[in-house]
Amino acid sequence: MSESRSLAAFWYRWADGHANVFHLAVARFDDADHLIPGVACVKGTITSEDIVYTVLESDASPWSEFGHFGGIAPREAVLQDSAQVFSLVDLIAAREDRLSDRIAAVIPRA
Repeated sequence: MSESRSLAAFWYRWADGHANVFHLAVARFDDADHLIPGVACVKGTITSEDIVYTVLESDASPWSEFGHFGGIAPREAVLQDSAQVFSLVDLIAAREDRLSDRIAAVIPRA
């Protein structure tokens, strides 16, 4: 949420057996607070220095659909709006405590 409107709904999960890989699904809302069709699915791979994000096709996603939020958006459609998607992904990774704490535990401190 921002001060005045919804920005996104999200889901995440850690890849089984891979402490440095997680998946994040993001349902986005436009400026009028309307749901943008299709949920973006992003794979995050934590390296020793940062996180590398990859937008996934629906067949590579650990999810298939999200009820009234819809199914996974095609990769090309998500990439057309990549600035907003990656901005939201960065915000979620930084502000969701359960996610950010685990990311911090994987990335070594200098």
